[in-house]
Amino acid sequence: MDVETEKLGTAKILGKKRMKRYVLVGQVAAVVSAMLLMGVVLMVYFVKTTTSGESQITIISRAEWGARPPRSRASMTLPVPYVIIHHSYEPDVCFNRSQCEKYVQGIQNFHMDTRGWDDIGYNFLVGGNGDVFEGRGWDTRGAHAGSMYRGESQITIISRAEWGARPPRSRASMTLPVPYVIIHHSYEPDVCFNRSQCEKYVQGIQNFHMDTRGWDDIGYNFLVGGNGDVFEGRGWDTRGAHAGSMWNGQSIAMMNQTGVSTGPSVKRVYVGYRNKLMSNYTLYGHRQVLPRTCPGEEFYKIVTEWKHWMPGNYTTTSS
Repeated sequence: MDVETEKLGTAKILGKKRMKRYVLVGQVAAVVSAMLLMGVVLMVYFVKTTTSGESQITIISRAEWGARPPRSRASMTLPVPYVIIHHSYEPDVCFNRSQCEKYVQGIQNFHMDTRGWDDIGYNFLVGGNGDVFEGRGWDTRGAHAGSMYRGESQITIISRAEWGARPPRSRASMTLPVPYVIIHHSYEPDVCFNRSQCEKYVQGIQNFHMDTRGWDDIGYNFLVGGNGDVFEGRGWDTRGAHAGSMWNGQSIAMMNQTGVSTGPSVKRVYVGYRNKLMSNYTLYGHRQVLPRTCPGEEFYKIVTEWKHWMPGNYTTTSS
């Protein structure tokens, strides 16, 4: 076995004797981007050597590969419970240090200029030549797998003031806890991929609900953007306008913009605030309470696998 393999390790190696000689750093939440090399994905875990005297991995720093400065950063508390493995297929595979530096620069440019993210999305990247490049590093939260992996205790809901909500014309209080959660999706306007885009997206939904639908405010209690951010709509204590009079006063409406990829963020809001719901609350898709296709075929299949979802069709009794 060569030195590089011993340093990086694989799941197989870590499961054997070398497990005693290496320690996973903080149960790395740091994401490893595994790039393609001759059609083989290099699935690797970063490890930190013990004090046994073995040399540590050399990671090519941001300065060394010519990273652009991030627009902003969010700290991440270590240790963390997950390692998430990615691969990349654009641009072409690289085979030497110079090529791989340009490769990583290209990924950063794509993430910042096209995706609109604050920095390259990954914490670390492995080039086709085996070099390891620092992305966001160990201590900075990535943008790679949705907000589910930020940790339940760290749920952040973007307030109405923060996303620039218009004041409601009026509001009707809702008694908590409530017995239902109703899951929606939206397909207009187009999907958003960063905070700025998603703020405009939510503003657009509010304008449509108030100016076209004639409602007193945005209809949903909470909304999840395409980047996984959670936005306060009417909030926990105000009756929504989303599922007809039979349901609006006894349910929380969770609207998910893109469906499958950000579904975990939807789930985490109501799971993270269980005291707002009855202990035996029921989860429905919008199509179960009104004659709609919402929340879409693919996402609805996932919703039906969530705890507290119940079968049933009440569309003939809704108004």
